[in-house]
Amino acid sequence: EFIPTSKIKGREDFIHESAYYKMFDTKASFTVKIEKEYDINFPEHLNVYCYESGPRGKLGDYDSPKKCSTGVLNYYLMDGGSLFPVLALNLKPGCKVLDLCASPGGKSLLALQTLYPDCIVANDVSWSRVKKLEEVFNLFLYDYNERWIKTGRIRVTNEDARDITGADNYDRILVS
Repeated sequence: EFIPTSKIKGREDFIHESAYYKMFDTKASFTVKIEKEYDINFPEHLNVYCYESGPRGKLGDYDSPKKCSTGVLNYYLMDGGSLFPVLALNLKPGCKVLDLCASPGGKSLLALQTLYPDCIVANDVSWSRVKKLEEVFNLFLYDYNERWIKTGRIRVTNEDARDITGADNYDRILVS
């Protein structure tokens, strides 16, 4: 049955955002730290290439990644919008990064490519997604177990983000 958009069911329960926030207790037991926004810094070691979307270019125009002499694949293809959450972290040399929704691993790889983080904890709640994350790391990081896992530069975890303790031990936390 056709229903005009002016008569969509559920609209009577719609609450404007400003009214929604008025329902919260203003004397809450936690504080929200508001930080000034800064210009996004693009790390000098990071090389990013993008494809043009639309009629003149498409994802299918790219060849599949090839294995280099080290045995890892030569590039990781991801949407350009996925670059911004990593850049917004404003990574600095020696950072400790917690990536809470890390699978399939593109943003963690991107953070590593900046050469800034000392370590990245890549977490996902789904066991199958953690397996995908480890697969991607093996495909794109040379000597993954010896150079990355055993040295502690990367740690892969399978936890519900709500249960992770010690979040104050990280300089940056990525949730995307």
